[in-house]
Amino acid sequence: CRHQRPKPHHLRTSTMARLALATAAVLAATLACAAADAACRDEGDVLYSARYLHKLDETKARIQAPAPAWSAKAVIRGEIKDLSLSDYLGKYVVFFFYPMDFTFVCPTEILGFNDRADEFAALNTAVIGASVDSEFTHVAWTKTPREEGGLGELQIPLVSDMTRKIARDYGV
Repeated sequence: CRHQRPKPHHLRTSTMARLALATAAVLAATLACAAADAACRDEGDVLYSARYLHKLDETKARIQAPAPAWSAKAVIRGEIKDLSLSDYLGKYVVFFFYPMDFTFVCPTEILGFNDRADEFAALNTAVIGASVDSEFTHVAWTKTPREEGGLGELQIPLVSDMTRKIARDYGV
């Protein structure tokens, strides 16, 4: 059919729509991993993961509410610095968590976000990764070349959440 239904104007030019598409492209590989971890049971308002007995109703992160504030050590372009969510006021933020440094699955998503960091920046969006590893482990992983299982130099910051407070606040 030559007649295609036109997209609503707000979806053609919306920064949020373009941001959603860019994020979806990076996260496509994550869905396969999530399917492997889908052994969950639902008991009323609480979702329990078979891997982590975790109550998702205890999170501070809520839809249509401000994101929980955080401050932590982070590795930014190979250097350890203090970083906080408030450093990004006035921007969109894609804040993602990954399990651990030096694991075989995580680099795919991290490098996917990193390699498209300029596209996100063009949408006034910062991309930040976080794990429960120390900032020193993050430095070691970013100093290890990609062909040797490392990340190599990154444009995006990696936050250290050793206390797991940020993860708990975000329901991870």
